[in-house]
Amino acid sequence: MALCEMNYPPVLAFSFVDELMKEFITLYSTTEVNNALRPYAFIQFDHFIQKTRQRYNNPRSLTTKLDLSNLSTEIRLRPPHQLLASDIEPVANGVQFVSVQPRMVPISWLGLLSMSVTAFCLLFNFVRGLSSLGQSTLEEYDGTSPIHGMAFMFEAFLQVCQVYLLLFFTRWRTVECFVTLLGISLCNMLAWEVREVWQIMLHVGLASCMAFSIFIRRLETKSANYNV
Repeated sequence: MALCEMNYPPVLAFSFVDELMKEFITLYSTTEVNNALRPYAFIQFDHFIQKTRQRYNNPRSLTTKLDLSNLSTEIRLRPPHQLLASDIEPVANGVQFVSVQPRMVPISWLGLLSMSVTAFCLLFNFVRGLSSLGQSTLEEYDGTSPIHGMAFMFEAFLQVCQVYLLLFFTRWRTVECFVTLLGISLCNMLAWEVREVWQIMLHVGLASCMAFSIFIRRLETKSANYNV
């Protein structure tokens, strides 16, 4: 990647990067690149970069010494991809990500435990809600009515949303976190007649732990560890 002024000839920018690539491949083998663990392991290559940049900073004298016909043809046949403003979206902490999934900090032990119990509870809610919805409006299954079944099914859906929010990054994850927690609490209020107090406390408490785990799992704010 090369940064240049808007009026700089694109073919020269690609020629600059291409020249650096060829020189780097000539100087360093694949084994040396794969075994490099520390940052700035190839700092000595910066001398060639600076010298080449000085040459390309004077395009008028440079174009007479380069054969850019092949590179111009390649750029014309395979034009580079252009990024639009919609491809760049601001996210938390002022960091911008371009068409990639941002990396997040590892899930805490509380998040892993809550996610495991939530998976069991959502399966139970789904089965019980499906059984309740299969009854007619005049019948009851295990003391539950179709209204309770809808509450169970919706709670299972919200629990799936919580698991997704814990695993993946979304732009409005904080708002979605509180919405899912509020929805699960309302579902338990609707199921008050068919659940024991300890069951309601378990589901609401579990949803609260999931919401807390989602809230504390932030984006990574520093680069990867290079064994420095």
